[in-house]
Amino acid sequence: MSTSPAGDEPGRIRVDHLSKRFGSVQAVDDLSFEVAPGRVTGFLGPNGAGKTTTLRMLLGLITPTAGTATIGGRRFAELSQPSRTVGAALEAASFHPGRTARDHLRVMARPAGITDARVDEVLDLVGLSGDARRRVGGYSMGMRQRLGLAGTLLGDPQVLVLDEPANGLDPEGIAWLRDLLRRLAGLGRTVLISSHMLSEVQQTVDDVVVIARGRLVHASHLSELSALARRSVTVRTPAPEQLATALQQAGHQVTRTEPVPAGVDVASADAAAVGLVEVDGIDPAVAGRAAAGLGIPVYALSVRELSLEQVFLGLIAGAGGPGQPPAAAGPPLPDTGVAQTSTHEKSTTSIGGNR
Repeated sequence: MSTSPAGDEPGRIRVDHLSKRFGSVQAVDDLSFEVAPGRVTGFLGPNGAGKTTTLRMLLGLITPTAGTATIGGRRFAELSQPSRTVGAALEAASFHPGRTARDHLRVMARPAGITDARVDEVLDLVGLSGDARRRVGGYSMGMRQRLGLAGTLLGDPQVLVLDEPANGLDPEGIAWLRDLLRRLAGLGRTVLISSHMLSEVQQTVDDVVVIARGRLVHASHLSELSALARRSVTVRTPAPEQLATALQQAGHQVTRTEPVPAGVDVASADAAAVGLVEVDGIDPAVAGRAAAGLGIPVYALSVRELSLEQVFLGLIAGAGGPGQPPAAAGPPLPDTGVAQTSTHEKSTTSIGGNR
């Protein structure tokens, strides 16, 4: 039976007009977005964008200046069993160097009534069973990251909130983390991971929320953000208008046309002196064949690839500062069939088994 207020899906994160000011610094500015269960959502932005401050407000660690951040319709302080609802790791976890990994987790588990059997299960889940009785002081940074993640999983929570979880992991560890987070989402869990690098999470996430200077600049499925990455072809030709018309009639998107400057003798001019046509999302061979079919000379043909990372950096660079209009954000993240129809059933499935 759901304990969430009517209209709020269990595990759904809702940030609504959230703001936080520290003295003269506006760390988070009127931020709104949602995170759906059954999805891995990347919370992205440069260092200092306000990501950690937002997550700390979500987890009740600091008080918002305005707005709300809820989980299943409730503020963190209102959750009846927070450790079994939310697992979070916001900063590098602190470990007693003389304590074993297993004992560290047992200390964490005891106040929540979590069994030693569950401790052993999460150690196995994060790949530390063989090192469970080693002192944490001898752990590598990557092993400490895994132990910190084990702590977030102790209560088998519906929601997982992780700040830069791939820090310190080698490529094998990153692949392991990606598989684990995908499995958790597949079981209907809500997974929110922050990062300052899109490339670090783009093979993991379903959805993206991008902020800069404390404000939302984009929110969409990853596929919609990927669609903004494009190839453009530039053709230098003495007949740009004719080529542009032919390409448009063929259904291609011509983004720029520059005529031949007045007084230029196209018979003797070099490529940079004639007109140009720029077309998005087209193979250069298609542009070349179109020109050849019309008998139009091509003086130069160049291709520019805009990567997903460049799109991300462009969104950040275009963000307005406090008091300025934000850059255009994408549409709200729509619900999916997985999140809508199977969250209740899947949320009862324990990762690893016993609690």
